[in-house]
Amino acid sequence: MTKEHLTEQILQALSTDEQIPEILARLKNGETYESIVTWLGRSPIEALEGFSPRESQSQFSTVDASDHEMGGIAGPFRWTLVTSDTNVLDHLFQLYFAWVHPVHTLFSEGHFVDSYKHQSDIYCSRTLVNAICAMACHLHSATDTDDVDYEQLGREFSDAVRSNIDGEDRRITTIQTFAVMFLVGAARSEGLRASSYLKIATNNLSWMVRLNIEGFQEVWRNTARGLRNLNRLVVLRDLLLHTNALSEWAQVTFQAPPVMRFVSLEGTDDNDITLDSAKWYFYRFVNDQCPAWPGLLATTNRHRSKLDTIIGDVTTMMYNHDGQNLSARSVLDCYGRFLAWRRDLPSSIGSIENNRSQALPHVLSLQ
Repeated sequence: MTKEHLTEQILQALSTDEQIPEILARLKNGETYESIVTWLGRSPIEALEGFSPRESQSQFSTVDASDHEMGGIAGPFRWTLVTSDTNVLDHLFQLYFAWVHPVHTLFSEGHFVDSYKHQSDIYCSRTLVNAICAMACHLHSATDTDDVDYEQLGREFSDAVRSNIDGEDRRITTIQTFAVMFLVGAARSEGLRASSYLKIATNNLSWMVRLNIEGFQEVWRNTARGLRNLNRLVVLRDLLLHTNALSEWAQVTFQAPPVMRFVSLEGTDDNDITLDSAKWYFYRFVNDQCPAWPGLLATTNRHRSKLDTIIGDVTTMMYNHDGQNLSARSVLDCYGRFLAWRRDLPSSIGSIENNRSQALPHVLSLQ
């Protein structure tokens, strides 16, 4: 985080025409960010404190978290330096929360939005915001009225993440950032880079910095469940499809995914009813007046977690190194577990053929 704040100090000095030649000369000579900020007249500690999310009193307009409208911030603090266009940021956030978050729920949307609005780094970070926007750029549907190159913008968001993220940072927002960057790499068919992001996120989860604060257990639950989902699905798709971009993870690494067994991930939670009733918006274009339906997010994630357990057992069987041969019975037993899982799906997400309402994308993905 310190590096981000120091970088912002230097960029602000450049943007206001303050001693530009001298700053560029010092950067070219390899001086540290700390020394340049000190030379500009502020100590590194002052630079960090001056941009603390808790210091700024600026607010931005937004509606309830369930509507996914993040808005921009007017004032000195910005979550991203890639763009200050609040319309673009709103568009990208809505794309992500419509098409990625329900399928790969890696964090709590409500806690993320609350931290974003209040400029708190508890459940939000600059790297996570940049990663979300980088992924959302791949979901933009080009139109004749576009005045933004979203492909180039996506690269800039990714570069912003890579220049500031730290693989030794064990905060949960950093772990979430690595997981989202895995999706970015997979979307770009960059299997080797994507696999490294997922591996770091998974490994760091075991050493995560835990906070004894409200909502942390829920956020951890979403992150752990989402990571297990990513590790299981890439192998399943490799076995069944061999063509999906996500399958490059297994094709490049040639190794079994890590075992992530968290019994608590498969149970119900107190806020499941609230999550299920929260609206999912069929959002595609800027200023889209999109219809909405109950998102059924908790139910979908709960049954995806049960499916992950079966997939994990199948993966272990396929990558078995103890010398035992596969038997027809063991294969049929696994097949029977898949059938039982499908049969036990509740009607709200199981009766796709007979459901006259909108087929939610995360439910279709689960199917």
